[in-house]
Amino acid sequence: MAPQPQPNTETSVRAPKRDIDGFIKSPLVKVLIGPDTDRSELHIHQSIIAARSEFFASALNGRWNNLDTKIVDLYKAAPDLVLEDVAHYLEAVYTNQIHDESHSKGFYDISVEALYNRMQGLDPTTTVPGPKCLDIIYEGTASAKNLMRKLIVDTWCTWGVDRLEDFLEDFLDTAPRQFLVELSVAAVRKLVLDSKDQELILDVKAYLED
Repeated sequence: MAPQPQPNTETSVRAPKRDIDGFIKSPLVKVLIGPDTDRSELHIHQSIIAARSEFFASALNGRWNNLDTKIVDLYKAAPDLVLEDVAHYLEAVYTNQIHDESHSKGFYDISVEALYNRMQGLDPTTTVPGPKCLDIIYEGTASAKNLMRKLIVDTWCTWGVDRLEDFLEDFLDTAPRQFLVELSVAAVRKLVLDSKDQELILDVKAYLED
């Protein structure tokens, strides 16, 4: 019997709730963006960014001089990053919200590709995005047209269809309502496509802005 896809139940990467002491007591880290000739600086709370980013956690773990200087030069690690996209990322870190109307297409594409690549690293025959991932995506986006939502829904329809009955039984009362609506529409569409012997194949380019 073929293995049944199971929802991914990894620890949530959602921003933890913080009180005012968390901001006051956390040291600030200077983040440098761009080359010396066109450099921008941002100051962020070390405890917050290290908790949300493996890159910053590694840079500030004491093995490098970044911890002493409280300076992280992003240009050395990612020279193509611009201030706008870093600011949008930090907005998501601090607020746990992705505001559709304010982000550049480049930011959307980076976000979708990161999710897509993460899912490609998992076994699609046994793993599909679970309740925690759904909560993060649907709480952090506002529009049903969001392409990251579409990627999640299409993933369930493509690889998780055999698990839908069990998923609905376990999470019908707790899953995001809008996800269930979008999943229902996509499932019906897939049935129509399957009836016409048309194979549904996921291509990451279909979820990017450009």
